[in-house]
Amino acid sequence: MTYTPNFADPRVERRIKRAVGFATACFSEDKARSWSTRYIDKYFGISSNPLSKYLRDTLLICTDQHYSSLSHVSKKYKLNPQGVSLLTQPTTTCVLQVSAVDWAKEEFEQELSTRVFKYTNKSNRNWHPLQRVRREIKREVFRDSNLKYQYDIQCCAPRLLLQYSQQIPEVLDSNKLVGPQNNKRALWLQGPMDLWLPNIQAYLKDRTTIRNELAQRADISVDEAKEIINALFAGARIALNEDSDIYQLLQGDIARIHYLKQDPFISGLRDEIKIMWDYIRPVMPKRTITTRAGQVKQLGISSKQKWNLYFSLEMQVLTAISDYLTETNNKFFTEHDGWSCERQVDQIQLIDFVRTKTGFDIELDLEIL
Repeated sequence: MTYTPNFADPRVERRIKRAVGFATACFSEDKARSWSTRYIDKYFGISSNPLSKYLRDTLLICTDQHYSSLSHVSKKYKLNPQGVSLLTQPTTTCVLQVSAVDWAKEEFEQELSTRVFKYTNKSNRNWHPLQRVRREIKREVFRDSNLKYQYDIQCCAPRLLLQYSQQIPEVLDSNKLVGPQNNKRALWLQGPMDLWLPNIQAYLKDRTTIRNELAQRADISVDEAKEIINALFAGARIALNEDSDIYQLLQGDIARIHYLKQDPFISGLRDEIKIMWDYIRPVMPKRTITTRAGQVKQLGISSKQKWNLYFSLEMQVLTAISDYLTETNNKFFTEHDGWSCERQVDQIQLIDFVRTKTGFDIELDLEIL
């Protein structure tokens, strides 16, 4: 028997309003996102419940059924606009109109009113459910909650990873000598990256132009160009492999993947990223496997290790920024490589504060909501 909610029941109406508010605030019609079943259950109820299952089937489209509790991989979903219309348009069997902004304000009312937020730290990042609300919804929520000064760290991942490679301490092994017999010197084990990497430097100097030009050449969106470049810094490969981040981002578009492989800027950038990681490699945790022959073989740095390193650098910088905002009594909400706050900050003073605390030089973008 097909289940139909009792729309006349006030309890059902409240459940539907909450589910529609959550779905429209957090899911997109165009871009699938990973969501854990536990989190969806919080707003829809457990899927064994008929109303909860109805809400899932009506409001969400599952685009990827793959999940793994061990690998922390969740299913991917998009918003079903037809389902939203069914539950919100004025008919004899529907609930009242639902505002995603109103849902977010109500859901996070206490924290938004005090502008004091409680985060969960996981994998070197501070997480908060409000971070998962769609950008256009958050903008309205923050503007109405007196958090209208929105800052982003420019090119955060490339900038911090490059600077980190330039800060590697020099280590020589005096027990191992190399060179001509009459000019022996200690074996160089590690040290700072002191090369000029023109493609990375060009990207840091004018990321907007480079993203726009790459988007035009590869026939992709500017946001996709940005995500691809960031993914390359963390070890992503351009390959016809379904497990590749870039393959997933481009939805397996073979022509675009082949183009990216030979794009002049991308080719040069990949070479420079490899150089950068070659300098970082000696200070990274070593991974090994034992072959069938019993030999211990050292593995390269995994993409996960690279992301974790970046997240730890990002956390150092965001912690310094949080300290500065707290010391200046400027309440804020952080979001990985950016934040929203009550008052405009003195950027020169803040950048100097971060440099003193962490050794990293950052540049900022400001948008007033």
